[in-house]
Order: sequence, then C-alpha cells, then structure tokens
Amino acid sequence: MRRLRLRLRFPRRDRSHSTKLHHAHLPPELILYTLQKFVPRQPEESPGVRGNAHRTLYNVALVCHSWHQVGVELLYGNVVLPESRSLDLFIRTIESSPALAGLVKSMSMIDVQEDLVIANALDCSDPMSVNAFYVPQTTISSLNIAFKTCENLTFLSVAFSRSVPFYTRGKDIMSGPTWRTSRLRMLSLSGSALEIMLTHFALPLLEVLCLRDFEFSGNIRFHQLKRLHTLRLYQPFRRGTTRPIDIASFQTVFPNLRTYELYKDGPSTPLIDIGIFNGIPKLEHASFVECPTVRKFELVKGCDTLRTLRSFTLGVIHGDRDGSLEDSFATWRLPPSLETLTLLIGVPRGGAPPVYPLDIVVQLLRHNIQPHTPFPLRKLKLGIQSTKRNDSPLPSYYLRTLDTITDLCKSVGIVLEMTQIDFSYWIAGEMEKTP
Repeated sequence: MRRLRLRLRFPRRDRSHSTKLHHAHLPPELILYTLQKFVPRQPEESPGVRGNAHRTLYNVALVCHSWHQVGVELLYGNVVLPESRSLDLFIRTIESSPALAGLVKSMSMIDVQEDLVIANALDCSDPMSVNAFYVPQTTISSLNIAFKTCENLTFLSVAFSRSVPFYTRGKDIMSGPTWRTSRLRMLSLSGSALEIMLTHFALPLLEVLCLRDFEFSGNIRFHQLKRLHTLRLYQPFRRGTTRPIDIASFQTVFPNLRTYELYKDGPSTPLIDIGIFNGIPKLEHASFVECPTVRKFELVKGCDTLRTLRSFTLGVIHGDRDGSLEDSFATWRLPPSLETLTLLIGVPRGGAPPVYPLDIVVQLLRHNIQPHTPFPLRKLKLGIQSTKRNDSPLPSYYLRTLDTITDLCKSVGIVLEMTQIDFSYWIAGEMEKTP
C-alpha cells in the first residue's frame, strides 16, 4: 500500500521587512486591551495604585524616546496618547519625521489626569466601544497640528472637556490650514466643537460617525458623506432650547446609510417627523432607545416605506397606561424585510410586572399572522426590566401573557429571546453587548 504524504506549503516570509516588523502586526484589540489592564477602573478608590498605573500606561502606549525602533503601537498604526505632555512630544516627533507621521492611522486622545475611568477595552474597529476621552484646553493647538500632520489618519476619537468654552475650542481648531485628514473612515467625537469641526471639513471617505453628548446652535449640513453607513447619536440637543437633534436636523441625504441609532434625545418634545426616513433609502438597522420623541410609536409608520429594514429596536416601553404605548402600535404591519424586532419594556410605577406592554406585543403578533403568508420576523427580542419586587411571586396573568407570546412565536416559527435587563446598561450604549 502506498503511503500518502501530506505536504504543507507555508507562505514565504516577506524578506523586505525585518523580523520584528513581521511579528509586530498584532490585532488592535490585543494591543489596546493591554492598556486597559494597567488602568484602574475606579481610580478614586485606589489612590495608591493610580500613580503606577498611569506611569505604566504611558510606557505601554508610547515609546516616545525610541520612535526610530518603531514600537508595536506605531507599527499597527494605533497611537494612544494618555496625557498632555506625551501629545506635545508626539507632535514634535512627527513634525520632525514626516515619514513617521504617515504611519499613524488611528489616534485616541486621552487625558488620564481628568479623573476618567476606562470602563471597556478599546477597540479601534468600533468607535462606539471607545469611551469619551476628554482633551484639556492646553492640548487643542497641538491637536490641530496632529490633524494636519497625520494625513493617513483613518480612525479618530476625541472628546472635549466641558470646562473649555465652546468658542475657544472652535477658534483653536479652526486656526491654521484645513485638515489634511481626508482619509478618515471612523470618527467618534464628543463636545460642542462638533458643529465647527464637521461643517468646515470634507470627509469623503468617512464610513462611521459617532457623536456623543453634543449640542448645536442650529441645523448642520454635512459635506461629502456619501460613504457613511453608520450614524450613532448619543444625547443630542440644541443649544439654548429643549428641541432635540435628529437626523433631519443635518439637512443631508445619506444615500448609503444603513445603521441609524438614537439614544436619549432629551426631554419630552414633539414627535420626530417620520419623514426623516426619506433621506435614508437603504436603511437596514434602526434603533431608538429612551427617546421621548418616539414614545408614541408613530415613528414606525415611517418604516412602512422602507424596503430594506432588517432590524428595528424600540424602547423604553413603560408599563403605565399613560399614552406612552398606543394601541396603534399593535396594528402595525411589519415590513416584509424585517428580520429582528427588539422591544425594551419597562416596569410601571411601583414595580409591578409590565402586563400592558406585553398585551400589546400579543396583539402585534396576532395582527401580523395571516393565512398562506410567511411571517415577516425571524426573531423577537424582549428586554424586560427587572421588577422591584424580586421577592414576591409573579402574578398568574403576567405568566400567562408570557406563555401566550411564547406559543405565538412557536406557531409562526420565529425565535423568541426574553431576558431581564438593567436599563442603565442598555441606555449607556451597550445594547449590542447585552446578553
């Protein structure tokens, strides 16, 4: 019998790079997760550890005195600047070495001295996992230089300290030549300077835009955002008023936008115009969480015109009969393209089980069950807030309602996921990570 030989062919190593360069191409998650290990989650609770952690983070994040050796961070194109003096040193370094500046593709501005807590590992592939890092006023000028010098920058996450006046921030950033960072693909910003920054610079390659805790003095018109596919707005509001900011405030058509998320859009205000979907012809994922402006669910009527919508999230649905959940939602005809519907259901006042919202869910399912017609949904996700009366048994009618929902989902062949959630976890922008 002939022996079979298995010969494995491995790709030859690129001899044009050094061995150190070859092995240094590590995932950014692994590199940046290391930084999290050196930063205490609660600095105020461990004052004795914070000094060492700060110093270690500085050494891991920046190899400031050996740029010529090309540190691991710079090799992969990720630069994390933990404090003001490291930023100034970094600026002086890249100004003296244009070739070095061309390697920088990802930058997160961090000021550890502002009593910030890094709660999650940094992930440059998703700007939303990057927390708000505040930049002190003294670094604004250096920040402007970094924008203009690192012309290959593709990811940027910056948050401006609230203690810095709005006009001061805008004036400093606008000083000097226009940005050269036209290659930005992911941008995560927080602070009042957004209005000036986003309206005066063209970002033709931008794909992901995340705006946190921001305010505008008026409507904005973005320029050249034809490639934008993800827009996430966190706690937007208009300066001097209680009017919220929604996608219609941008006065811009997003031809390729596929994901739109709005979280905590301010106090109770008039409903968002359902016409906002007119400028998003290819929307696939929509999420509205803790948005009083969409509490009455008239927004779902705008989804009837969407032929590409695949997932829809609404919350928080409170359990009181106060008009927050109208019966019209129970008669909503689900779009045929919709695959996943997520509903975040809150408990009524006093901590009683949310029977009324679950009744509406039952009516919604029954309304969309039609003979000889496939059910549009593939998955129904119910996030039910934990009741305050954890020790008391659940009422029988509440359990019967849950059983009815389970039976209806089985009858139409869709997956049902129910879990008790902590809304403070969801509203913080961690919906995608909720079990």
